[in-house]
Amino acid sequence: MNKRYGLCIKAGVGLFFVFAIFLKSAVVLAGSATLSWSPNTENDLSGYRVYYGTESRNYQTKVDVKLDTVHIVENLQTGIRYYFAVTAYDTANNESDFSEEVSIVLKSAVPQTPPTVLQTKRVNRRNLLVKYSQPMDAASVVNLSNYQIEPSIAIRSISLSQDSTEVSLNTEEHQIGVTYTLKILNVKNHNGVKIASVYQTNYQFSDTEPPSVVSVDRVSLTKLVIHFSESLNPYSAVQISNYSISPGVNILQVQLDSTNQVVTLITGVHQYETDYKLTIADIEDKHHNKMPLPYHFSYRFKDTQPPYLTNFQLIDRRAISMEFSEAIDRASATNRSNYKIEPAVAVQSVELGNDQKTIILHTGQHEFSTSYRLTFQHIKDENGNEMKIPYIIVYTYSDVSPPTVVKVAVPDVYTISIEFNEKMNYQSIKDKNHYSIDPPVKILEVEVDTSLKKVTLNTEKHFYGEKYRLTVHDVKDLNRNTMTASFEYEYSFNDNLPPYIVKVNLLDRQRVELIFSEAMNPDAVGDVANYTIEPAIHIYRVEADSTGTQVVLYTATHILGMPYALSFQNMTDLAGNILPPNYSISYRFAQPVHVAAINRPDYQPAAVQEGTSYYVDRDYKIASIPNDLKSAIWLKTANDDKFSTGNDFLEFTVNQRVDLYVGYDTRLTTLPEWLAAWDTTAYKIVDEHAETFQVYHTLQDSGKVVLGGNYGTDNSNMYFVLIKSRVDGSVQYPDPPQKPDDKKPESQIPETIVLNQNYPNPFNPVTMISFSLTKADTVGIDIYNLSGQLVKSYELGALPAGRSQVLWNATNTFGEPVSSGVYLYRLKTNHAIQTKKMVLVR
Repeated sequence: MNKRYGLCIKAGVGLFFVFAIFLKSAVVLAGSATLSWSPNTENDLSGYRVYYGTESRNYQTKVDVKLDTVHIVENLQTGIRYYFAVTAYDTANNESDFSEEVSIVLKSAVPQTPPTVLQTKRVNRRNLLVKYSQPMDAASVVNLSNYQIEPSIAIRSISLSQDSTEVSLNTEEHQIGVTYTLKILNVKNHNGVKIASVYQTNYQFSDTEPPSVVSVDRVSLTKLVIHFSESLNPYSAVQISNYSISPGVNILQVQLDSTNQVVTLITGVHQYETDYKLTIADIEDKHHNKMPLPYHFSYRFKDTQPPYLTNFQLIDRRAISMEFSEAIDRASATNRSNYKIEPAVAVQSVELGNDQKTIILHTGQHEFSTSYRLTFQHIKDENGNEMKIPYIIVYTYSDVSPPTVVKVAVPDVYTISIEFNEKMNYQSIKDKNHYSIDPPVKILEVEVDTSLKKVTLNTEKHFYGEKYRLTVHDVKDLNRNTMTASFEYEYSFNDNLPPYIVKVNLLDRQRVELIFSEAMNPDAVGDVANYTIEPAIHIYRVEADSTGTQVVLYTATHILGMPYALSFQNMTDLAGNILPPNYSISYRFAQPVHVAAINRPDYQPAAVQEGTSYYVDRDYKIASIPNDLKSAIWLKTANDDKFSTGNDFLEFTVNQRVDLYVGYDTRLTTLPEWLAAWDTTAYKIVDEHAETFQVYHTLQDSGKVVLGGNYGTDNSNMYFVLIKSRVDGSVQYPDPPQKPDDKKPESQIPETIVLNQNYPNPFNPVTMISFSLTKADTVGIDIYNLSGQLVKSYELGALPAGRSQVLWNATNTFGEPVSSGVYLYRLKTNHAIQTKKMVLVR
């Protein structure tokens, strides 16, 4: 096989180069070459082989193309000359000589199509990405003047990608929600072809980034200031539930500044040198982007304050106890040179207690009635804070004689008064375990006089005719001298006190209930003839309970608003003491509450009970309502008004002074301004969907009532209103009868007022508080518990000179019974104030 072949070649570059070799022309295409040749006509032809390379007659690549007479060689580089030849081989694999050699150099085509912008992309608020359809001329595409952004945003720099098809624009910060226009002009591709026309596109940035915490400032032990990265949603920012501090520091208030970026937390008191963690969650920015994860900030307050003395006690003549505000450094506490006692008493040793706060000085012996001066300094706490200023205490050791009882008085069946010969240790004489009564009578409370020499034992009731023995033991004086022998005192009581009425309950217009101060003679209280009601109301029958203290009169129907007087005759207790013949009770049945002039036409008063609906526009039903509110008038509101706002949304009138209640959805954690000043009650109302309404209370005089809006959300309900009469009826009680040997107490301010001891005292469930005015005055009586909380208040207004009284039935402002214990009652006028104690025994 010696035949030579003609070879054609062409390269695809957009222009065609033809090489005439034998029968074929050569055409060159960019990146590839197409070879063709005339077929061999021999019968034993098996195929062809193509040879090519970058050196003439020295080929690096061989390709067996079988019987094809056309072959495309690809992946050739422009600017390099390639050499090509072809051979043929037969079935015996005999190969011919090389054909005539041809060569070609591939050249790049010069595209004439102008470049276009394929895509613009918002990377962030300071960076835009532009993608072109062709490689671009670097000088033109990084030229700032070829780009414009309106409204005016300065382009600070432009960078070109490695393949010259993308540019990144670094700009001033774009604003959220503003529509911008990007214009591109005069940019060229690699071959200098300009963009066909000005490219223009509109875009804007939406805020999708959640807020973040920039910093937390520890301002004080009760204040933290949090700086956020952007303006916050005010509602989200001030929700206390979005913040927590562990361990155990309450967040009392959240404040947001005018920029809506700075939050101030008012907290409970942090402790020094304690590790705390602040957690912030669910905070939203003004575009409602929420923090995806809780933010945690760990911190502590460094203790920079030295310790200080909180308690000083003389244990005995050779020992002194000092208690400090915090744990003390042992080395400084036990250093004897830090203490000095004058006149000279040696500090022999110093002991630090297990609590690390109490120091015991063991000293030489002190003398009685000598004034001593203890000076100490350089005491350090565990953090090294030092008492650098000397601390001085002046003290004296008193006598060691034990105390004795000098006087005992038993003024009534509930009270024992004890007087000691000297000032006593408060805790010792306050302790009920140091007193006993035989036969057993429970001691409820021990009141210590401010003189520390007198105590009053408030007890359960003694029985008339019984002999009792009072024992006082192990009490200590101020110098902790203990009574050496128990003191005993015998006493007894005779019932010489007439009975009286402690409470009248107007059950309904045909039933009047009387509660007596003690068990009555059943024949006396059961006789209809012993009762008279004027104006004449017929009494049909009398029912007395088994205790002899409660009686119900069944009568003809009383007239609303009519004043009545109930008088008694031949009424005696079990000891034969008679109710005075001139003793009477004045009472009347009050008019019912009337609600009118409602400014919301669809709102309506109703009687709502468990199982009935409480809105005019919904069939939501009440599941649970407190007993004390079941008799109230229910002003039905509309749940569609739950988004209402303002301070004058709802108006109506009442015809008398009432207790006004509002049930407010507990899912609304922030009260409206108009409701925030109301009292929070212990009452809660629950509907059939288990939604809970907290009940708030205020007193409302007769006339116009104005309530504000609900300020609700989608996931809450409208408030509702309950109205309850302050009085189902009114009763005026006479003074309780005086005991034959009873003397009225002397007033501390005789020229103005006299506040008497309540009667009875202790009491259950009703007591009378009486007082006298020497001249007309404006009067009020407040009742407090021992924690100083106001329990009940009576504003009596202007009263004339003379004796007046108030009956307290042991309930608070909301009509709820109060617990057993000691209470203070205070009489206040424009000119004086007096306070006394009373004991409630349940």
